[in-house]
Amino acid sequence: MTFVSLYKTKRPARGSPKRKVWQLRWMGTDGKRYCDTVGEVGKMTKREAEGLQRRKQSAFDAGLAGPDKPKRVTLGQFLNLHREAIQADVRPTTLREYGHAGRHACDALGEHIRLDRIGPAEVGKVKRHLQQLGRSPATIRKTVTAMNAMMARAMRQGFIRENPFTGQAKGKTQSKRKRIFRPHEVEAMLAVCPTQWWRVFIKMAVTTGLRKSELLNLVWADIDFDARTVTVSRKDAGVFEIQDVDYPILPWSTKTHEERSVPVTDDTLELLTRFRLRSGGSRYLFLSLARLSAIQERMAHDSWNPNCRMMNNLNRDFEVIQRHAHRMLAEKRGVELADVEWSIGCIHDLRRTYSTEMARVVPIHVLCTWLGHASMETTRDFYLAADERDTDSGRAAMTRLYNRQTDAQLTRTGDSAVRAGTIRTENGLADTINTDSARSSAG
Repeated sequence: MTFVSLYKTKRPARGSPKRKVWQLRWMGTDGKRYCDTVGEVGKMTKREAEGLQRRKQSAFDAGLAGPDKPKRVTLGQFLNLHREAIQADVRPTTLREYGHAGRHACDALGEHIRLDRIGPAEVGKVKRHLQQLGRSPATIRKTVTAMNAMMARAMRQGFIRENPFTGQAKGKTQSKRKRIFRPHEVEAMLAVCPTQWWRVFIKMAVTTGLRKSELLNLVWADIDFDARTVTVSRKDAGVFEIQDVDYPILPWSTKTHEERSVPVTDDTLELLTRFRLRSGGSRYLFLSLARLSAIQERMAHDSWNPNCRMMNNLNRDFEVIQRHAHRMLAEKRGVELADVEWSIGCIHDLRRTYSTEMARVVPIHVLCTWLGHASMETTRDFYLAADERDTDSGRAAMTRLYNRQTDAQLTRTGDSAVRAGTIRTENGLADTINTDSARSSAG
């Protein structure tokens, strides 16, 4: 246990400035004594100094600060050390996010600033720097979150005593409205799909809720036609041979690093059966032999990395399909295009559509498992949304609740209230009136 003591220094020796200061002193785990000067006597009261003492003691007790003297490293040096420490354990996208946050911090503070000199004022400089660059509130929030995680690691490694980003306001961002495709919209997209590849891809996405990367990394061995399930599992690097030509099996791991099985509908399985006959022998559902050859060529020239896109122009082509489906619905109804509501969604919205539909028929803990989420809060907060069917159901429920009496019953109730001479005013107070005088004055 580390104990923090408060001291008021004695008058300095002759020739030194004649001032007294408040100091916090403690013993480090390395056997050395440390102290911090927190203020000058006369400018800082004893009560204020004792408050600083309690806060530092609380930080030591909670493990939020280390008692030993931190190692002196610059921000740039620490970012390099941090990257080397985590690059073997995190996903490439996570590593890229840390890199962006570190570069913003270096641009705002300079890479030669000592890590232990970064405090709340420097955190504010990073935020202002991002605002001056015109970055969105979501980017600022992501940067502060990443820097908080990196500084927490720096504190555990003994580079700093306190994390300056802990407790800092990250800012609230307006969440994007969830796009839930209605059943007739999905049917329209399936009807206008230019290829069978897209028809199967959309059908699988909206009936299984798999992520885009999970769909693209599916192999035919993951489909169990007897059990009517699809298994999402990791893939080890390897090769398979078709007519004396080797094609790669790409290494891949699920987001949560856990294997899971998801039920597949009978019509989706029927569509997959017909699609497999035209696969050309590829092990993958959605990666053709031609695409695998292109990937293999890039791998041979060291130009393929985990951040490369397994299929090009997916989002663009999906947007084109939606526009064609929108136009088809308008023509089918015989109305103008603007009279048919359709907001353009992304491929991930197919997963949100699956989540919202399945939440009506299965418990949320089952849906959480099928989606591959680590917590039910993620399923609830980011994937479930209300659509017009929920709005209609809610409206009908309110109508039934507050209109249980027929119009005739409501009329009789009103007449009885008038005969009783009691009405209710807008401010909620009951006033009693003389109905006879009211009728005579009305006459």
